[in-house]
Amino acid sequence: MQYNVDFEVCALIFMIVLYLNFVMVKRLSNAQTRTYNALMIVTIFDIALDVASSVLINGYTPENKTANIAACTGFLILQAFLPYILMNYIVILADTDYSKKKRNFYFVVSIPMLSLEIITIMNLFGPLTFYFDKTGYHHAVLHDLYYIFAAFYIIVSLAYVLTSYKKVPLKNHIRIYVMAAVIAATTLLQYYHPEYNLTGVGVAIGIFILYLTVENPATYADSVTDAMNRRAFFRHHYELVRMHKQSQIYVMALDNFKIINEVFGMEGGDELMRRLVNSLKQGYPKGKIFRYNSDIFALILHHKSQLNTDETENLRHIIGNKVELNGLEVELSACVCHIPAKYELKTSLELTKAIDYAVSEVKSRGKGQRMELSEQFFNDMKRHATIEQAMLAAIDTNFFEVHYQVIYDANTKSFRSMEALARLNVPGYGYISPDEFIKIAEQNGMINQIGVLVLREVCKTIKEEKLRELGVEFVEVNLSVVQCMRDNLRDEIVGVIEEYGVPADMINLEITESVAAYSENTLIENMEKLIEAGIDFSLDDYGSGYSNINYIALLPFKIIKIDKEFVWAGFRDEKMSRILKNTIETFKDIGFKVLAEGAESKEMVSALIEMGIDHIQGYYYSKPVPREEMVALLKSNTIK
Repeated sequence: MQYNVDFEVCALIFMIVLYLNFVMVKRLSNAQTRTYNALMIVTIFDIALDVASSVLINGYTPENKTANIAACTGFLILQAFLPYILMNYIVILADTDYSKKKRNFYFVVSIPMLSLEIITIMNLFGPLTFYFDKTGYHHAVLHDLYYIFAAFYIIVSLAYVLTSYKKVPLKNHIRIYVMAAVIAATTLLQYYHPEYNLTGVGVAIGIFILYLTVENPATYADSVTDAMNRRAFFRHHYELVRMHKQSQIYVMALDNFKIINEVFGMEGGDELMRRLVNSLKQGYPKGKIFRYNSDIFALILHHKSQLNTDETENLRHIIGNKVELNGLEVELSACVCHIPAKYELKTSLELTKAIDYAVSEVKSRGKGQRMELSEQFFNDMKRHATIEQAMLAAIDTNFFEVHYQVIYDANTKSFRSMEALARLNVPGYGYISPDEFIKIAEQNGMINQIGVLVLREVCKTIKEEKLRELGVEFVEVNLSVVQCMRDNLRDEIVGVIEEYGVPADMINLEITESVAAYSENTLIENMEKLIEAGIDFSLDDYGSGYSNINYIALLPFKIIKIDKEFVWAGFRDEKMSRILKNTIETFKDIGFKVLAEGAESKEMVSALIEMGIDHIQGYYYSKPVPREEMVALLKSNTIK
């Protein structure tokens, strides 16, 4: 019988080209990729020996019998091994966990392969799988074992995928089934038409399917910087965890890179990032460089010599090296977060949360800052997550706790208003400062829902407790930066007020100086819409860091609330006392009502009244208290 090797020759050429392309392109080094690499190599040699042995068989003479036996034996050794390594790859693709149970599985399923390898070698001493006589090549009694064991490994692979269906994405299911079907079809075709060599063709097609999907080098490459991408970062980290290898992670968040893009354009920014990645590669040839996000990079070090060193300063030095771009010297800076090897973040979710929280915290400190993750950091992160859960629970129950702090009217000598203050009772931590949970709510997008819940509770209190009959003219409700920038702010607030039938003039919205400085045009537009609806505004925390009398005069505020730190400074220093008095007088001359926060003693109250203050708020009169206590205080009409 003459063997047709045309298909196998084409498959061999195709596999060689595919393999060269695979090794030349950047890829992630992990168990899955390494197994795929081994599968390609074994397939190439298997097809090459298949072609060689078939050509020799076609031209068999007693003189070349030894060469024939050597070629056939080599081919069948690889033919016995190929289904096993293919099964290994499919198992890794289905489940990358490397446990003792998995090791036992590999050992058990390797027994048929090892048995067949022994049989193949023993064939040299007697006809077990093939033999040659005067007429040429013949199959021996055990030759069908190669087909049987190939079928066995395909069945084992598919069975493993089916039993791990929850861990395997649907796309991978489809890819594995298609690949197995192609290989099975070509193997069966060759079994019934042995004159055609086709098994290599089937495996080559299956490998190509994987190359286009699972093993596509573009999957893990960042096309802009030549670093590996975010997906590769998590994959590599998981591989280290799976193999129980310690690693240090450094996250570098570039400072003000948006300005670089604005000055040099996107191409200039991309060129700078490419140079940075190249510098990092030169500085850390044993490390892995990843582009974690648009302007955030990560370095993973897992070499033993690098596990106990702190590379933060060296990284800042590399990043800070001046480079020339378009004839100008450019110096980058970055905030660097260091995750020491002793902290094992085993899942992608844990790692993502730690990095995102660390970057957010270190960026808030300013440019070029550094942070090493510590026990305190993880405690803070846990606290952050617990606060988020508490806020979610409050939103789910459609209730957010509100306390009230009465405000003294110096002109009528009575409590005519109050401030509504959101309160959050977090299990394990107690009541959390609004400054803390409001910041978190602004970051995670919950602030709008919380703002509506607080306003609902205030309107409900005004209506049910009949606060106007108790002499209350208005209740101050805080607005955050995020809320103030919403296009539908007016409709949202007026909708809640109308729902409870509360007079619009009983709601006074407070915004801080930082909000006023954030986006003047948007803010003025929203303020004017709400003022038309009958709602007034107060400026909160004046003197806390953004004091600018110019923009305050332009914005339609009714009341200016002087921050308690400013007030306290006026009672510690004579110069500050004069500044405080002049500030009050200036605002009153412009036409504002003025409120002083932080009044804690009778002497402070008397002095503030003498300065001409309109409203006083502070612990001297009352701390923020629950609704019931606030109502009791109003009804008692007790004023110190």
